[in-house]
Amino acid sequence: WTVTLSLPRRIASDSKEIEFKYAVGSGGSAVGARYETRNNRVLDLRSHFDRFGPDLNEISLFHAWDGTIARLVMFHPLPDGHQLGAIGSLPALGDWKRPVAMGLGPERRTLTGQRARCWELTFTVDGSGVRDVVYRYTQLNQTNNSAVWEREPNRVLSVPATYDVPTGLFEQFDGNFVTGMDIDRVSNDILLGPYPQTAEDIDEIIAAGARAVLNVQTEVDFRKRQIDWHLLSKCYKEKGIPVALHPIEDFDGSSLERNLLSAAAHVRGFANDGRCVYIHCTAGMGRAPAVAIAHMVQAEGISSAEALERIKRVRPKVGPNMSVIGRVLQR
Repeated sequence: WTVTLSLPRRIASDSKEIEFKYAVGSGGSAVGARYETRNNRVLDLRSHFDRFGPDLNEISLFHAWDGTIARLVMFHPLPDGHQLGAIGSLPALGDWKRPVAMGLGPERRTLTGQRARCWELTFTVDGSGVRDVVYRYTQLNQTNNSAVWEREPNRVLSVPATYDVPTGLFEQFDGNFVTGMDIDRVSNDILLGPYPQTAEDIDEIIAAGARAVLNVQTEVDFRKRQIDWHLLSKCYKEKGIPVALHPIEDFDGSSLERNLLSAAAHVRGFANDGRCVYIHCTAGMGRAPAVAIAHMVQAEGISSAEALERIKRVRPKVGPNMSVIGRVLQR
């Protein structure tokens, strides 16, 4: 159901808040109509003008009866015949019984600043802001009707109360879809991939040819994923693999800008000793390839665009923040 309301610009720009509800009735009469049971919805026009400027001409609102519209968004390129899915604690997410397929939405800006199409799933949640939604992502194989679940901990979607979602649409932009140790050699001295969790994962890294490791995860990453970094460091030492920890905040351009060159210096040091370096963040899609690009530009004298192209040939799902990388390497 849609309705368009026109307001004089002077009234719209000077107005503080407009309260409203949806109702079900007949003949356009309020008599005998059934109203939403929730609190009044609030449209703060001033906040829209403050955000989008004085030339704002249209505000689009998307609402669900007595609820809030939620949308999961994930950038994760997949090969043909595969699509991303989600499973979780709502019927709209399969009630933990069967993953629900996601669809590719329109091009948008990702968490690392590039423009790309992302996987999306839109559904309705309780508008009270009380109940959390627990969920995980899955990779669906359309050919054999199978699914591979991510190995990340369960994710939690905390949807605010409807009155705290002015447009009626709450988007959760996620990252770091990790299923297994998918390791790719992107140059003679660099391997990229996700974070290891066990001694067996470290054995896979070594079997792929790594003789040193650079980890750019942070304490937040460790805590969220219950990673025992002390235990992993001990395992690397026992296996004769030198490891460097150089934290870079995930999806944080300023942290990447501050740490990119110093992280690449670790790679250069290992490479100068003749060691092939395994660089990892969480999924091996953003921070790790950014460091790899910086090293390749410095070591091989190629452009950052050429380095990204070479990496994407073997690891097409990467999506590093190229605007930050370009800024740092031009100094």
